[in-house]
Amino acid sequence: MVNPAVWALVAAGKVHLAELLCSAVMTNRVEYIDAEGRVEGFTVTLRESPTIGEFLTLCGVRRSDWWIDVVPRPGRDGVTDDLVLAPTMTLVLRSRHGEGKSAADLP
Repeated sequence: MVNPAVWALVAAGKVHLAELLCSAVMTNRVEYIDAEGRVEGFTVTLRESPTIGEFLTLCGVRRSDWWIDVVPRPGRDGVTDDLVLAPTMTLVLRSRHGEGKSAADLP
């Protein structure tokens, strides 16, 4: 499992492993890094793996405000709006602005 918090829930019996493995929902991890270098992370649960463009729209993120990266990197082509964001990937958003814009400014 990618997220240790999920494993803790499974180990505690709060999430049944069969449900987790057969579920139609997927989680995607997002990390916002603001101009001061503070990191805020959260998980978004969706019914299917979105493209980067769809995910940014769902999260209300304007590409012009953030540098966008994916970990692990998807190869030489880089991060494009049509790249499918797999549940094993983390979307990393870094502020393009030296001051003023932070993760707290996002919806």
